[in-house]
Amino acid sequence: VGFLVAALHLLRPVLAVIDRWFWLTLAATLTAYPVFVGIGGGQNTALTLFLIAAIWRSLADDRDSAAGVAAAILLFRPQYALPIIGLLLLGRHWRAVATAGVGAVGVWLLNAVVFGPAWLTTWLREVQPLLEADAEVNALNEIAPIGFLHSLLGTDSFLALAAGGIVSATVVAVLVWTWWRSPLSLNDRMALTAAGLLLIGPHTIYYDSSLLLFTVLALFDRGRIDRLVVAVAWAIGVLHLAKSAMGGSPLAPVVVVGFAATLWLLVGRRQDEASRVLPIQDSWSSL
Repeated sequence: VGFLVAALHLLRPVLAVIDRWFWLTLAATLTAYPVFVGIGGGQNTALTLFLIAAIWRSLADDRDSAAGVAAAILLFRPQYALPIIGLLLLGRHWRAVATAGVGAVGVWLLNAVVFGPAWLTTWLREVQPLLEADAEVNALNEIAPIGFLHSLLGTDSFLALAAGGIVSATVVAVLVWTWWRSPLSLNDRMALTAAGLLLIGPHTIYYDSSLLLFTVLALFDRGRIDRLVVAVAWAIGVLHLAKSAMGGSPLAPVVVVGFAATLWLLVGRRQDEASRVLPIQDSWSSL
């Protein structure tokens, strides 16, 4: 709960909607089904939210070194930290990347002191049986494209691996373009990234859809969605309760649609608005 409060507090200067309605935002966030389950179940989702918020706020304040420190700590969840560090590199945040690199070395050394120099190899070997067992136990809770399709088609399905991989690769390509070439603002980039992180890896549990909190708040603050859409986003988390009837989490397609909708609202509508702007008429040219 403390990390959730701290995450929202960090973003108050960045997103005016949080600063204006802080306690209402906190109440709505805490009662949203994925967030409620993640916190109530003692998961590390709130810590993840806090560290991503710290990266966001640090970049907004031009404190790239602090962003790098937060990214290095986030390495406890490498499926989120590594893509973010890569995006920081594409966004030319050199100091953040360098600091994250130093922090990553520190993380490795700390583990090497406790568990020995071969700790990473040992961890990978020991975690593999857990991943295989978890793929079956948590099949109905998966929202990552590959994991979700495996729950529908079976863990040995090549079609699930191929189709899910294509979705994930497409999301990666969009995020790469967003941070490298796109003229989007930092808030818009972070909104799209928060949704995209859920779709990159092969294994994401439904309560991590809490990251969409950042996407919804940024879109609302930007005026791209209204209060009705926010209310629907708050309520839509309960769809996960229909997982058994569907054979997989209904939140999986919701996250994909959410990412696509965010991309259209931030990029597609921007281009539409730009194309509707009439050129300034030069009065001298008509003489």
